[in-house]
Amino acid sequence: DDKLPTLDGRLIFVRSQSQNEFWPALLEKAYAKVCGSYTDMTAGTPSEAMMDFTGGVHIYIQLSEPPQNLWELMCRAGKSGVLMCCGTDQGTSSNTLSPNGLVLGHAYTVTGVIQLVSRGKPVNLVRLWNPWRTGEWKGDWCDRSPLWQTVSPKDREKCHAVDDDGEFWMTLEDFCKLYSDLDICGMNPNFLDETSCQWKTSVHEGRWVPGTTAGGCMNNKDTFWTNPQFRVQISGEFSEKADGKNTFVSLIQKPDKRRRHLVKNQHIGFSIFEVTYKAQIGKFPASFFSTQRPVAQTKTFMNAREVMEFIRLKPGEYLIVPSTFKPNESASFLLTIHSKIETHEEDEKKKRFFRQHSNKYEEVDAEQLQKILNDQILKGDLKSGGFSIDACRSMVALMDDIFFQTDVSRTGTLSLSELRNAIIASGIKVNDELLNLMALRYGASSGHVTLESFISLILRLESMFVLNTWNIKQMDCYSLYFQWMYVSMYT
Repeated sequence: DDKLPTLDGRLIFVRSQSQNEFWPALLEKAYAKVCGSYTDMTAGTPSEAMMDFTGGVHIYIQLSEPPQNLWELMCRAGKSGVLMCCGTDQGTSSNTLSPNGLVLGHAYTVTGVIQLVSRGKPVNLVRLWNPWRTGEWKGDWCDRSPLWQTVSPKDREKCHAVDDDGEFWMTLEDFCKLYSDLDICGMNPNFLDETSCQWKTSVHEGRWVPGTTAGGCMNNKDTFWTNPQFRVQISGEFSEKADGKNTFVSLIQKPDKRRRHLVKNQHIGFSIFEVTYKAQIGKFPASFFSTQRPVAQTKTFMNAREVMEFIRLKPGEYLIVPSTFKPNESASFLLTIHSKIETHEEDEKKKRFFRQHSNKYEEVDAEQLQKILNDQILKGDLKSGGFSIDACRSMVALMDDIFFQTDVSRTGTLSLSELRNAIIASGIKVNDELLNLMALRYGASSGHVTLESFISLILRLESMFVLNTWNIKQMDCYSLYFQWMYVSMYT
């Protein structure tokens, strides 16, 4: 469907200055189908648009109560090239031009941040852009502000412009005073932290069903326990510092209507409890919540599509309970947990192990691979026959071939659908649940799998396939196959 709406031969909505350029209008039409119609794209929020187009990690900041590390966060986001949007207060009427040049109730883009030296003192500046391309800030550090004469000629040439193009600078203090909120959205959570750590991501889907799993918030003591419950393990990096946050939790409610303007968001939130009783199987009962207080929770229940919290959790097991504010309200949701993991030591062990068994070019042939698999992976347990030299030759010959043949996007990584095709091509059977587990364990924060991770995955999967098939044959019970493979991925 490549037809575009026109009037008198001209595109009605988004159009390029070039008469033969149609990708903006085609992209707009695709998004209209996602939303339900062109009408359903009217208004909305920048955060929803950023998440819809990137599928990334989003954080919302209320600028009336900014975090202490706001400047550092914006600097990391700027260097990472992530998206940043902000909005002005509604005032008495939206889209009204105020005396200071800003439009009330209007969305702006943050296009850069920089620290300059003015009169011997550092000043933090934020660059903003009005998508209308007209109307600019008239206060300090605006295009015609005399303050630009107080910085070095090099900085002035780098930052200063007097074009009426909708882009301008202002101080961080004015930014927090004149704008109500800031939304940052990146493809991964790296911009959240100043250290070069890695993140583990887990995703859970669920639904609040009236009468069964829609227990409402903690005020409803008799029914709160009936809400969906998710046990998660937090490990790795932890700091006793107040700002040593290591876990980012996002709760998104899914639309229950095809047309976006008909969607009614529920007030949603979540509570997190530390699991002290490890032997509990199934749902935690009401008695657990009557004696345990949450170690973290959303500050308020909001009727927004997403609520999120960036928090500090000690290593251990936790129970996350997402809920609507009132009981018996129906909605589907997506719960995502990003937690820091310490992988440097484990990575070094893997590198040392590989270097011990590879040649000077850090490569292995079929015979070396056979020795590694049988001696180090199977630990000499060759009841099943172990890995034959033919199998290892096939692995060496086909590994690169399978990876690059299934990488149809030519990104050098495998998406979830490409990973499925690669696993099928390798001749190993997996179900959807196991495939998702592979993407979580061996994929990056974006879910994509690199060649190195793919090789590690296939080697582990092949060894588990050999061992588990033998064990299941011994038990004469093939129905346990996927259960064995599922457990083996994390043991």
